[in-house]
Amino acid sequence: AVHVAAAYGRPTVLHVLLGCCTGPATSGEESSSEPAAVLSTTDRLGMTPLLYAAGSGSVQAVRLLLEAGVSVNQASS
Repeated sequence: AVHVAAAYGRPTVLHVLLGCCTGPATSGEESSSEPAAVLSTTDRLGMTPLLYAAGSGSVQAVRLLLEAGVSVNQASS
């Protein structure tokens, strides 16, 4: 879902998706590593959400991903 929202330049949807993954831990648990895993995964074309967001031309989508901690050094596969 993050890849699709990034590809279509939908910062509001990205914000909701990233918020659900990066919110505060509950019940005394530590934060999950899920956000980092989602942001660094590549799809079947080897593209990351950041590449899609940049390709869509949405500065807001790129900014949201960067603020969420996406790696700018990850190469596509």
